[in-house]
Amino acid sequence: MPRMDAGPILDRLLASRLGVDVQSWLTAAVRQSAAGQRTSLVLAFSSAGRRCGRAPLALNADEKLQFSEEFPGVDASTWTVDQLARLRLVLAWPAVEPAPFMAMLDDLFAAAAVEEAVALYQGLALLPHPTHLRERAAVGIRSSLTPLLAAVALGNSYPSAWLEEEPFCQMVLKCAFNGLALERIVGLDRRACPRLAGMLTDFIRERLAAKRVVAEDVWAVAERLADAAVIAQLRPGVR
Repeated sequence: MPRMDAGPILDRLLASRLGVDVQSWLTAAVRQSAAGQRTSLVLAFSSAGRRCGRAPLALNADEKLQFSEEFPGVDASTWTVDQLARLRLVLAWPAVEPAPFMAMLDDLFAAAAVEEAVALYQGLALLPHPTHLRERAAVGIRSSLTPLLAAVALGNSYPSAWLEEEPFCQMVLKCAFNGLALERIVGLDRRACPRLAGMLTDFIRERLAAKRVVAEDVWAVAERLADAAVIAQLRPGVR
């Protein structure tokens, strides 16, 4: 669960990247969200790209250090300014009880374009009520849209911290299938299990049988997680 001061941390990052007029707009929108004004939140969330711009967040060295200390395992290197602003709006919403928060989140996802959904998925680790977010994360993993899968799976500490074994393993396998960098999956080695090792080696067998290339990062992860004898059979001479 994010620190209680997550909002002010995001405020500081945004203040250095937004003009005075835009900052005033965002401050007012955050205040309305904090007051539980759902319609205002949905409108502000959808207009954040136009208002704040879609420039890369581009954290400097000090900001990266602070961000990693406050939100371990969350990689904001691919985020944009409008995505951070959207997350700030969501974090302002009253979150004492999970049901109203989840209802608000459902409203945002229902109306979200892909870039807006990406902002929500990649910020899962910062949101409250993490146990209630499991099904929402699973929806992103099942999506046929690679950007949504990547937002959940890569540089995001939520899956390794909160997903159960089966959905976590399915996420890793789907990343391999879609050519996403497995090394960017936070906590992958910590969540290693026989099921995951077996799924990856089966994936490699299928690729090899179809005479298709197996990405080096897939080999690297499989070599760490699977039995050495199994890997030796699949890739003679490596071990």
